[in-house]
Amino acid sequence: MIVLGVIGVMFLLLILSMFTGPDRINWRETFSQGDKNPYGAYVLLKLLPDLFPEGEITISNNETYYAFDEEYHENTAYIVLTNKYLGDVYDTEALLEFVEDGNYAFLVARDFPYVLKDSFRIRLTTPVLEFLEEDTPKADSTQIRFTNPSLGNYTAFDFKRADEKWYFEFEEEAENISVLAYNQYNKACLIKIPHGDGFLILGTSPRMFTNYFLLYEDNHRFAEAAFSYLPEDAEIIWDEFYKRGNYSLNRPEQEDPDLLAYIRSQRSLNWAYWLVAFAVLAYVIFESKRKQRVIPDRKPLPNATLEFTETVGRLYYQSNDHKNVAEKKIKILLAYIRTQYFLKTTEFSPEFVETLAGKSGMDQNEVRTLCRMIERTRQREQISESDLLELNLLVESFYLHANGRQ
Repeated sequence: MIVLGVIGVMFLLLILSMFTGPDRINWRETFSQGDKNPYGAYVLLKLLPDLFPEGEITISNNETYYAFDEEYHENTAYIVLTNKYLGDVYDTEALLEFVEDGNYAFLVARDFPYVLKDSFRIRLTTPVLEFLEEDTPKADSTQIRFTNPSLGNYTAFDFKRADEKWYFEFEEEAENISVLAYNQYNKACLIKIPHGDGFLILGTSPRMFTNYFLLYEDNHRFAEAAFSYLPEDAEIIWDEFYKRGNYSLNRPEQEDPDLLAYIRSQRSLNWAYWLVAFAVLAYVIFESKRKQRVIPDRKPLPNATLEFTETVGRLYYQSNDHKNVAEKKIKILLAYIRTQYFLKTTEFSPEFVETLAGKSGMDQNEVRTLCRMIERTRQREQISESDLLELNLLVESFYLHANGRQ
């Protein structure tokens, strides 16, 4: 009882600390428009109406394939900010058709679909540290420098405690790709690619657009500079689907939000979740010790069918009626071939041997030898013990190898 009392007091203190302790900062990279945590996009969504005063902002909770609602869009910008934008082939095709019609795709992530990268001969990579020059910036900071001189004093930005190493590589003859910004390694981190009547703008530093960095000094100017390559009167489609990591692989219908993830994201619900889990665990531990009985061992029932089969087999074998045993094995084998491979077994023609070998995966010579042994056995009135053993080896070999290759 004393032990239970101590556990109860400790449990009450734990609950009290859960509901009275300070809120912990969530450092998870969500990139979501409603998250005020450091790596959310709440600040960016507040800036967008000022950056696009004449355009309407629409939130999309669907995959790229469904994001455009099968409508014709004009002068519209599709913005994706996430860790990895990994839509499938259908998403990529829909995206490229959307851009080709004269729209814009502003995608910032550390990885993109293979089809998209392969279409424009680009790839993402990180520097090998041992080959960096001595004057390379420290790994705990990221520097981004825009190439457009018309941005004035806001062409270079320094982000402390941010290590964004990813950058683009592409062939030198790719003249249609424009580099909009370089990172601290003097590598392209923001590029612009024309496609049809529109443009794709791809970036590799999604954290630079989050609350933590945009609220530092004048870094909100970074978002203004990056989005200055989109028309001010553009309609905006802001993606929320790929924030949850819902990478579409087989075109499923739109899934419901993850209820457990939502519960874990809410502080009060999260504590309630763990409280219920702890209570259930304690109940199982204490109740199982008090009520569980020892389950006695029971011997397994004998396999009477197997014993009967072995007895009958010994009787046939001891009576030296080898032809009878062989005919029964042949009947069982042929019935198996008919039901398993849907073949007629009335004659063993070359076509039958070839078809059975193809369906069972066995070599034609092995199947041909088996068929000849069956025909020879049927033609004889009596067979010897060695013939029966040979037939048995061929039949068992067929079962073993045919089953193993299906």
